[in-house]
Amino acid sequence: MLSYFPGANQGIGLGLAHKFFEEGWEVFGSVRPQTINSPSLSDLRKVASKIFEIDYLDESLIARAAREYGDGPLDCLVNCAGVSQGPELWQEYDSQILTEWFRIMVVGPFLTTKYFESNLEKSEFGGKLVNISSPLGSISENYRGTKFGYKIAKAALNQETRTIAMDLKGRKSSISVMAIDPGAVPTSLSRWRGNITVEESSSGIYAVIDRVGVSETGGFWSWNGEEYPF
Repeated sequence: MLSYFPGANQGIGLGLAHKFFEEGWEVFGSVRPQTINSPSLSDLRKVASKIFEIDYLDESLIARAAREYGDGPLDCLVNCAGVSQGPELWQEYDSQILTEWFRIMVVGPFLTTKYFESNLEKSEFGGKLVNISSPLGSISENYRGTKFGYKIAKAALNQETRTIAMDLKGRKSSISVMAIDPGAVPTSLSRWRGNITVEESSSGIYAVIDRVGVSETGGFWSWNGEEYPF
């Protein structure tokens, strides 16, 4: 089976690439052009059949990666992107920060999904579309006025996930769509805070992806299998 990971040269994306490879999948990964010479790329090369250049801020690169991938089937697409090093107070955000964050965490995954949808439709196993999200994107569970930019971007990603899922379901598509929280994993995004290892998170996410099918499309899950409210 074929899996593709935009943002796969470090952290959770890299962990998932290794997990899928261990489970017998053929893995494709992507990295931003700015990190193409990163030492971490050697770890991705150990498991990826091919590495593409994708920057969620550049639609032309996403389109080019889709052309380079070709017309063949894709069994699972995992959109993995995040940025959170922002102001503490919501009043300190400006249009430049919010626009960039939305482009990275909302628009980029949308465009990648759009360009690879036809490949997912061709999967003989039923394609899986996975957006790596966060419980901070849950509106009903928001009780603190913190992490403003990250919260509203992930909430938008969750709505994007649900809307695409409902459209595909209405068209009798075989693609299953889900948002998954990877948990508190110590990565550069979390400023190395967290109590869940990359390996634990990746194994849990894989189990959720493997289990969730069309009947549960559009759901929001934790890495440990718990379903989150939107």
